[in-house]
Amino acid sequence: MGRFSSVPGILAAAVLAVGTLSTAAAQDVRDTIGPLEQSAAPSSPENPIPRRTASVPAAVPPEWRQPAGRGVVRLQVTLNTSGRIGEIRRLGEPLVQFGVGTTVDEATRRAMADAIVGSAAEALRHWAYEAPAAPITFVVVFTFYAVPEPTAVQQDPPGVRGALPLPSSPAPGAPERRTSSFADLPPWPAAADAMQVGNGVPAPRVTKRAPPPRYTQEAMDAKIQGTVVMQIVVGTDGKVRDARVVRSLPMLDEVALASAKQWEFSPTIVDGRPVPVLLILELDFNLR
Repeated sequence: MGRFSSVPGILAAAVLAVGTLSTAAAQDVRDTIGPLEQSAAPSSPENPIPRRTASVPAAVPPEWRQPAGRGVVRLQVTLNTSGRIGEIRRLGEPLVQFGVGTTVDEATRRAMADAIVGSAAEALRHWAYEAPAAPITFVVVFTFYAVPEPTAVQQDPPGVRGALPLPSSPAPGAPERRTSSFADLPPWPAAADAMQVGNGVPAPRVTKRAPPPRYTQEAMDAKIQGTVVMQIVVGTDGKVRDARVVRSLPMLDEVALASAKQWEFSPTIVDGRPVPVLLILELDFNLR
């Protein structure tokens, strides 16, 4: 029922407003791979996403309104050698979730889905990066909520899966945070002594994967699908010492937390001694 995946390469969850930039607009959102993406290399640990130098947040479109609870847009973006986004491609249908018991007609749902795709793409057209040596392609996931402003997360393209470290440095202009790349999160005492991977702190290796979490009956009845995103603290023994949800999914957070705490890793060694580290873990729930 539940399918585990964890997505590498998350760089930032808070989008920074820096003012509108003058730029040639990227192509309209594509449904097929374009010529620039065909010539691009996917991002990876060996071919990292360049540092983002400017961005604007996605706007909440007027079509996005109650009773919507969450919307998720996945877009494949391709940078040209000027560091601007040259192509944008939609990855599947956007997810639009509503509260339990809410009935929304298909035309309304479709209008809301199209609106958040358009808003996400418009924001991307104003993003800028340090110029790569060659075109590079990666995924950006925008999440729209009922109340807070939308967030955006950069990811490597699908294919490499596993627990991932938090970045060692924030996006340009973001406040310095020791334990989280999610700028709006409250402090977490459980992670006060945890180190971030990078700058001499190696990433731990997964040694034990937990069984896929099972759907709750309530979530199945409500046809809830999506991803629970968690921060986890891996202790000096390689076991998950604590976990907390940072992107929620109705009626599935508790089973996701229980699953996360069953994962095990190789201890992270720094200066000859094991240290606790902070990671991001994602669990996907899909009804199939």
